[in-house]
Amino acid sequence: MLGIKRRHWVKGLIALVSAVVLTSLALEYFIPVPPSKISIGTSSYGGAYELFANQYREILKRSNLDLDVRLSEGGRANLKMLQDQDSDLQVGFVQTGNALGLEQPGVLSLGRINHQTFWIFYKSTETLDDLTQFKGKRIATGTLFSNTLIERMLASAGVTPENSTVLRIVGEPAFQALKAGKIDIGFFPSSSVSPLIDRLLHDPDIKLLNLETSDAVTRIFPSIVKLVLPRGAIDLAHHIPASDVQLVATTNSVLVRRDLHPATVRLLAQALVKTHGGGGLFQKPGEFPTLTDDEYTMSADAVDYYKNGSPILERYLPARMVPYFQRFLAVLLAALAVVYPVYSLAPGLMKSFIEWRLSGTYRRLREIDASLHDDSTAPQVDALDAELSDIGREIAKFGIPNRNSDMYFSIKTNLQYVQDRVKARRVELGKVGVSAG
Repeated sequence: MLGIKRRHWVKGLIALVSAVVLTSLALEYFIPVPPSKISIGTSSYGGAYELFANQYREILKRSNLDLDVRLSEGGRANLKMLQDQDSDLQVGFVQTGNALGLEQPGVLSLGRINHQTFWIFYKSTETLDDLTQFKGKRIATGTLFSNTLIERMLASAGVTPENSTVLRIVGEPAFQALKAGKIDIGFFPSSSVSPLIDRLLHDPDIKLLNLETSDAVTRIFPSIVKLVLPRGAIDLAHHIPASDVQLVATTNSVLVRRDLHPATVRLLAQALVKTHGGGGLFQKPGEFPTLTDDEYTMSADAVDYYKNGSPILERYLPARMVPYFQRFLAVLLAALAVVYPVYSLAPGLMKSFIEWRLSGTYRRLREIDASLHDDSTAPQVDALDAELSDIGREIAKFGIPNRNSDMYFSIKTNLQYVQDRVKARRVELGKVGVSAG
């Protein structure tokens, strides 16, 4: 049709495949598909972080997102792994103060999720209610790192490794050490009444410290807040605690890598709201997760979710299906943007294409017509006549559309004109031959 040959089809096919490949790469870059599995760093075994992460996992499972819960050495270790490009950790719990006042460009915050309560338990015949009483005691700081907020808080009360025994043990080992009398005091930072905290509260040999100087501590350390655990709030039937207890706490954040897929960030934000949005021992409904974090840059996707909920598409489609639908819409709109003007211009383009294909034929017809001068010989005329027959067959193979019939009959008319000129020249040559005879 229109003289299109195999090489034209091959070129067109190569162009089409190239366009498809380039489009696929562009869509993969601009509309990536969210991961099907991510990992979250918690803390020691049995802690509140692990409890929360397991709750997130059950919520995310409904959206076909697998959350790998990993035990770690705590918030500072989680922050370090999130900053490490060679680590495969995407999410982590971090306490206030672990940034040490430094910028953390590689991570974003999903907001503060709750209070990190400094539960302080001791095993002693005397009653402790002041940090200054810790001098000379064996103390488990509840962390594996130095220069933590707890150690700075102790230092402000004059309790240092020089005048006391400071041990960096956490979780279950710290509980067993306290139970066995190997330590006198243990800090158990926890975001909730975890199973470990519950065991400590119900142990008759272990006491929960009522920090009488909690107001002073909050003045010295602005990131620390005072909390009050009401009498009987843990176990009303057994009056645990037996009286109101003053505690101090900081807050926890959930951090993600800056390059984590926005859809995954929104799913995590949804899990945070479902897990931490209600009321609790120390919080009002809706207080957490927060829209701000004065230590880390907030994720815009998380803030948008907290304010407006899920985007329209994610309300009706699974999160992993949304990018594919967006890709479909992008391709459809791009196709319409190209096809519509091409369709409206198609008649003119087709006419121009036919004219281009016939221009060589017209050029040859003019050359043949010009060659029919008076001294053309009979063999030359026969050759021209044969060539015109070939041109006629080529025109028939062009497959010019019916809407362009005027062009078809125009070329046929011009062909016929030149053929008539050839015939007229043959007649002239015949007359010359008869006269010569």
